[in-house]
Amino acid sequence: LKIGYISSVYQSHLADVLIAMRDVFPYVKTNLFEMPTSAQGRSLEHGSLDVGILRAPVHSNQLKVKTLFFDPFTVVIPLTEKEFKHREQLILYIRNSPFIFFNKDFAPHYNEKLIEICGRLGFRPDIVHEANNVHSILQLVEAGLGVSILPSSLRQQYSYLKVSFIGLEGIPVNTEVVLAYKETNQNAALQWFVEHYGKGK
Repeated sequence: LKIGYISSVYQSHLADVLIAMRDVFPYVKTNLFEMPTSAQGRSLEHGSLDVGILRAPVHSNQLKVKTLFFDPFTVVIPLTEKEFKHREQLILYIRNSPFIFFNKDFAPHYNEKLIEICGRLGFRPDIVHEANNVHSILQLVEAGLGVSILPSSLRQQYSYLKVSFIGLEGIPVNTEVVLAYKETNQNAALQWFVEHYGKGK
C-alpha cells in the first residue's frame, strides 16, 4: 500500500492506523512518501500512489476526495514570555518581523492562504526565508529568524520545539485536510485505510 502524506499532518495518527491495519492485513507492506499536494495528485493519477493525505484543493477529476478535518491557522513565533494583551500588539509584532514560509512554487495554495490572512490583518508579509517542509520552517522560527502562520494542528505534532503558537481569533480562513484516491482501485487494504484513517480526527 503506497501512501503519500504532506509534512504538516499529524504523523503519529498515521502510525496508529498502520498498527491497527497490521492486525487485519498482516502481510500487507506499506511504503510512505512525504510529498507536496501537487506531486501527490499526479502520483495518484498515475498509480504510483494508492492514497494521499493532503490539503485541498485537489485538482483532478480522476480522484475521490474525502474530507478529514478543517484546520485553522495560527501565528508561530520564537518562544517568548512576551504577552500580547491586545490583538493589535500581535499584528504589529508579526508585520514588522521577517516571515518564514513555504516556497511559492512548492505550495502555491499555502501562499495564497498566507497572503489572504495577512491581508485581513492589514499588511503583506515580508517572506525572507523559504523552505519545502514544515519542520524546517518551524526550526527556523525556533532559531529566531522570523515568524510564520501555519495550520493549528502542528501544535500537537511539534510541541517539543521552542516556539509559541498564538491563535488567530476571528479570521475565517482555514485549510482542509483530505484523503484522495482512485475509486477504481480495488485494493482491500486501501478500502480499509480510507474507512479507518478519518476516525478519531
